[in-house]
Amino acid sequence: MASTLPETFGQVLRTHRERKGLSQMALAAGAGLHLNAIGSLERGARSPTLQTLLLLGRAMGIPASRLVSDVEKAKPSLE
Repeated sequence: MASTLPETFGQVLRTHRERKGLSQMALAAGAGLHLNAIGSLERGARSPTLQTLLLLGRAMGIPASRLVSDVEKAKPSLE
């Protein structure tokens, strides 16, 4: 069964965060988000808003479009 969209985004976010050598706490601080928000996003418990996508991308030094593109490549279930 294909992963859901929030689960896929969470996997993509975790992969990029780990590649950058950031802890969840460091990413949260850099993006101006609460630590719990990062955990929820990575678990797929919630979906990011456009503002959150931009903040995350900025904090990791990558365009938000890269996060979206990587999610699209994974072909998550859109149901």
